[in-house]
Amino acid sequence: MSTSESSLPAHWQFYAEHARQTHYGRVDDFGYGREEFLSETLAVIESNSPFSDDCRQRLGRIPWNRAKKHRRLRLHYPGRLHSSSAQEMSAIEIADSVDQVRGILSPGEWDVECRLAAGQTYAEVALERGLSPDTLKVRAGRWRARIRRQVSMC
Repeated sequence: MSTSESSLPAHWQFYAEHARQTHYGRVDDFGYGREEFLSETLAVIESNSPFSDDCRQRLGRIPWNRAKKHRRLRLHYPGRLHSSSAQEMSAIEIADSVDQVRGILSPGEWDVECRLAAGQTYAEVALERGLSPDTLKVRAGRWRARIRRQVSMC
């Protein structure tokens, strides 16, 4: 640890140490979780909330939770995620699929899906739209069910 780093407040030392780990880590589900962890850590620091051991433990669970979530998705949708058939799909087929989904959604629904796909949380998107995160999740679930029904009929 350098002398300039040891003069940092404890919460910034915590952030710097984990930023280094993230920088040298792998790019996988756990790595993406580490990125979320760093973003959440910055949000806590900016909020001037107490940086307690409980806070550190809560933040420390983020990478693990993210990795477990993606593992469950792969088990729930075997063959759909990272399968050879998905990798062999041509760019045209993918573009056609996206266009089909976009045609089913209203412009507002499409905007929400794009924001979520870009990494925004339900809470961030809901705040911009004047909704609660739970309301947005229910609405997204409904339009996704509509998409699945319509796509399966094609």
